[in-house]
Amino acid sequence: MKDKIYFKNFNAIRAIAAIAVLISHIEADKSSFGLIPFTFLNLVPIGTIAVTLFFVLSGFLITYLLLSEHILYKKINLKHFYLRRILRIWPLYFVVFFVGCCIFYSEISLKAILFSLFFLPNIPFANHELPSLIDPIWSIGIEEQFYIFFPLIFLFKRVKTTLIIIATLIIISFAIRFYIIAYDITILREYFYLARFDCMLIGAIGAFISFNYKKKNPIIISLLKVIYSKLIQFFVYLLIFIYLFICLKYQIPIVHQFFAILFVIMLINLGTNNKSIINLENKFLNRIGVVSYGIYLTHGFTNMIVLKYMQVGNIFIDSLLVIVLSIIFSILLANISYYYFEIFFINLKEKLRNTTENSKVNKTK
Repeated sequence: MKDKIYFKNFNAIRAIAAIAVLISHIEADKSSFGLIPFTFLNLVPIGTIAVTLFFVLSGFLITYLLLSEHILYKKINLKHFYLRRILRIWPLYFVVFFVGCCIFYSEISLKAILFSLFFLPNIPFANHELPSLIDPIWSIGIEEQFYIFFPLIFLFKRVKTTLIIIATLIIISFAIRFYIIAYDITILREYFYLARFDCMLIGAIGAFISFNYKKKNPIIISLLKVIYSKLIQFFVYLLIFIYLFICLKYQIPIVHQFFAILFVIMLINLGTNNKSIINLENKFLNRIGVVSYGIYLTHGFTNMIVLKYMQVGNIFIDSLLVIVLSIIFSILLANISYYYFEIFFINLKEKLRNTTENSKVNKTK
């Protein structure tokens, strides 16, 4: 892994997903500030669908990185894996969390604080105990919980064993979901609805397909010929559009696992197919994608300010204006966060990665 792994279009996907979450929360809060939400489509659910896209993308990237390390060095350095995750995720997570607690100190319970401190914010979120200003941290908690156990699967010497375990976990997860719904186990339904580990595992399967293509695996090559075909690409994008439209228009239940399967095919094409029918690679979206973590975690603050103070008095103009201004202010705040705070920890993470790789290279000489 001498060269940093980069997938084209992925930063653009991050940018679009982060802005979709922002718009979702704006729409959800409009009525509280005397504004009329968008009426033709209910845009609130695009936030949870965008989070599913983040989950799939996260599962894809983490798996690809672990596979690269496993193949190159014949093992995974768990200590350094967890340190890299801590350096990238924890600093901004805790800043947003503590600022939110200070603002809503009278509204947040001690239980919610303790759960969030130990990366279990999805539990108070499911119980509606997290202030809306900081509720995006629930999905960060889910990802951190996933990261605890997922790298352990790569301790097996054979990559094929890892793939079998991931596929088995997906089947088990689907079975648990079916059981909870069939027997209406209310106490578990909300937790498992949020804990989309299966969506991240579906992303992991996509990484295996993409990674093994480079290894000239004949089965994977045949599979990717199908996935790369223009007909399949068109069909997948059409399904995403139709299902998304139906979910927003008629508010039917969202099957996130179905979206995850469509998303992983989309990511494989966008990231690895030179003949992808869609290309999102451009400087503007790339720049937003780089700071998308900041947009995702901090947009609640800019949303609140814009909704409260940036109305001009025309209810229809304001309805559009608050979305535009919030996107602009969120991008500005995220850039400040990234280049004046997060970058310090990102550089530490990169230094750790380079040190690890150099030490492993020296050992193999």
